[in-house]
Amino acid sequence: MIVVEELRTKEDIAKALEFVGNSLFDQRVNQVEVLEALARKYNEHAHVLALLSDGMVVGLCAYYDNYVECAFISMLVIDRSVHHQGYGTKILQEVIHRCIDKRIRNIRLEVACRNCQAIAFYTKQGFRILKKDQEKMILEIGLCSGRQGMTEMNMEDKIIDFIKRNIVSTTEVSDCLGKDGVIPGLFPCTTGCHKVGKVKWVYAHNESNWSLHEQIKDIKEGNVIFVDTWKCGDRAVFGQLVSKYLLLYCRSEAIVVQGKLRDAAALIREKWPIWCMGYTPIGCFNTLPEEYVDEAWAEEHFQKYDGAVAICDDCGVVVIPKSQLNSLLLEKLQHIVKQEEIWFDRLDHHNENTFDIVCKKAYLDDENYMSKIIRAEKEV
Repeated sequence: MIVVEELRTKEDIAKALEFVGNSLFDQRVNQVEVLEALARKYNEHAHVLALLSDGMVVGLCAYYDNYVECAFISMLVIDRSVHHQGYGTKILQEVIHRCIDKRIRNIRLEVACRNCQAIAFYTKQGFRILKKDQEKMILEIGLCSGRQGMTEMNMEDKIIDFIKRNIVSTTEVSDCLGKDGVIPGLFPCTTGCHKVGKVKWVYAHNESNWSLHEQIKDIKEGNVIFVDTWKCGDRAVFGQLVSKYLLLYCRSEAIVVQGKLRDAAALIREKWPIWCMGYTPIGCFNTLPEEYVDEAWAEEHFQKYDGAVAICDDCGVVVIPKSQLNSLLLEKLQHIVKQEEIWFDRLDHHNENTFDIVCKKAYLDDENYMSKIIRAEKEV
C-alpha cells in the first residue's frame, strides 16, 4: 500500500533523509552532520511528506508554505529503485492539494538546467518556466488552473469549495442556518484546524466497535467521518489506531465522534483533525455484540447525517442538512462573508461602535462607502 504521511519530528525527518540519502545528493552531502542540520531546518520551518510503500520510505518532499501568495518546494526525491512508477506524481499532487486547501495561489521550485529529467517531470505536471539563467531555472504552477471550475460542480461541491476557500467558520455557517446546526458537546482534539467535507455516517453500538470496524473497511477519500454511538455508555469508541487508519490511510478530511476517545496523548501530539466529547482510557470491546442496533435509530440518523456537509473548527462542529444544500444557502454564505468584512472594516477604520455596526447597520446609509464596496465587487 502506498501512502503519504507528514513527518512531524526532527528524528523522523532525519531517519527519512538518511534512508533516501543516496538519491538526494552526491556523497559529499550525505553526511550525518549535514542531514541533521537539514532535518532541524525542515522541522522548524517546513512541511515534510514521506511516501511510504508497505511502511518503507521511498520518497520525500519538503516545502514551505509561509506565504499566501506562493509556496516553495525545497526538495522532492524518489528512491532510484522505484523511479517511473508514478510515485513522484503522487507526492507532488499531495503538496498541491494541501496548498489549495490553504488558498495558496502558486507553487515554485528551483531546478538545475542540466537536470533534464526533473524539468520534463515538472513541466508534464503543469509547471512553467518563470526565470532562467545559465545554471538554474525557477518553475511555477498556478493552483487556480488546477482546480475544478465552479460551473462544473454540483451545489454541494460549490458550498464546500466556498467554505474552504474563505475559511468560513462554524459560527458563520450556523448563522446562515438560522443559528442552528451545531452538534452539542463536541470539542477539537487540537486547535487551529478548519475542516469541511461531505459526511460519511457510521456507528458503534452496545459497548462494541465491531460493527464500526466493518463499516470503515472501504471509506471514500475526503469525507468527514461522523461516528455515532448507541448504548456505548461512557466508553471510548476507539483511539490512535483507528484514527491513523482513517486520516492517513483512508485520507479522510476529519473525524467527528459522538462519544469519547482514548489515547488522548497520541491524538493531541499528532494534531489530527478530530472532534469528540472527551477522553477515557476505558474503551469499547472489539467483539461481536450480542444485541442488534435499534434499526429505527440507525435509519433516522443515517438519513439525518449521511451525505450532509460538516464544518469543523475550534468552536465545534456544525452540520448542514442535505435539504439545505442549495443556492439559497450559498448566497447566504457569500453575504455573511462580505458582511463580516464590512463590519470589521467599520470597526477598525471608521471608529464605529458595535451598536451602529451590528444593530443599526449605519454603513448602509453611507452612500459613498457603499458605492466603493459595490465598485470593488465589480472589479473583482
